[in-house]
Amino acid sequence: MVVFRLAADLAPRRARGKHNPYSAGDSGSVAGAFRALRDEVEEQISLLDKKPGLTKEEKAIRDKLQEALDISEKFISKEIKDVEKELE
Repeated sequence: MVVFRLAADLAPRRARGKHNPYSAGDSGSVAGAFRALRDEVEEQISLLDKKPGLTKEEKAIRDKLQEALDISEKFISKEIKDVEKELE
């Protein structure tokens, strides 16, 4: 949920064009925050994987967490690249 919130915050700011308030440091901050979030979610997924006898529901939750993380990473990476292009 936090990842989608970060992504949602990026889109309107990027749409402002040349008046974009981002600096090169902002994109690094977003990337760093996402890396920390990814590490935490992957740790939680790892804990689920170590648990013997996961139920179907738990496996589905694990898979959805990983999928959401992967999709968010692609989206945020694209947004960061777009912001960096605008700053050039």
